[in-house]
Amino acid sequence: MNWLVDLIPSDLSTELGQKPSVLCLCSAQQKFLIFSEKSDTPAFVMQPGSESMLQNLKKITSELHFFLPDRIPAPLTIVTDQRRENYLLQRGIVGIPWFTLSQRIGKEFSWDEIVDLSIDALEVFHATTASNNAWTKKISLSRDFSELYRQGTASSEAHLYQDEAIKNYCLNVLAEFAPTICYLQHGDLSVNNFLFRKDSVGIVDFEQFGRAYLPLHDEFLLVDSLIQLQHSPSPEFVKTLWSKILAASRYSYLSSSEVINILLLMHIMWWLGEAEGKERRADRRKQYLQALQHGLSIVSKKPSDFVANLLLMISTNNQTTAS
Repeated sequence: MNWLVDLIPSDLSTELGQKPSVLCLCSAQQKFLIFSEKSDTPAFVMQPGSESMLQNLKKITSELHFFLPDRIPAPLTIVTDQRRENYLLQRGIVGIPWFTLSQRIGKEFSWDEIVDLSIDALEVFHATTASNNAWTKKISLSRDFSELYRQGTASSEAHLYQDEAIKNYCLNVLAEFAPTICYLQHGDLSVNNFLFRKDSVGIVDFEQFGRAYLPLHDEFLLVDSLIQLQHSPSPEFVKTLWSKILAASRYSYLSSSEVINILLLMHIMWWLGEAEGKERRADRRKQYLQALQHGLSIVSKKPSDFVANLLLMISTNNQTTAS
């Protein structure tokens, strides 16, 4: 894969020394990490994709990097290989990736440090997007619920969306909220897309940025990813973790409202729509489907700890119920 190094402009490739190395990282989006001969931190990151997708990604990350230069990698240029495949070239940033994080808990980082750094990243990122008028818009929660429900009836899980009484209950709750000013979510704000340092967290992977304005979308994703770092988390553990993340959220004012339960159902519906037909997400879809089916069946009963227990169902394979 060293042929990738040859695509890097000469004024940048001189930073790599005589013996650069390349690591292919296969996650949701394939990436190539380019290391200089004397560093454990990648000097550059290259991401393949269509030209239009990469141009959009370059624009987004350029704007975010301007506001958060220590946390967001700087996009440099788009390069093309002999097969006419395109790559976005970005600066690498310092930090410990998710796939080595679980081995470091209790050694380099305590669990509380991981949680606090993650919450800090959430707060800083949302403060940035919320302050930019171009990244905010007014949305109607009831209209968005209706659209997600409509999409569900046209999906392979249409049988889950047949109860008109449940639909009407959710719409009645959401109708109490006037159109709300919301800000763009990262779309995949999880520890998988964090690079941990002792004093802060770098944030990467913005392919989903701009696809969701739904309140608490990022918060649900973050707590899900943190739960997965634990072995056999208890309902009480998840409740405490969720409470801590919600308290730091710009949407914390929803904490005592029924609407928060429906927002989680909407988040699950959105995720299922995004993941439909993607084989690598098949196992996770089973968990989301189980959670959606159970959540829809009990949401009108207003159960206590609905959100925490449903998040536990999403994040683990156990049969904990939100009762």
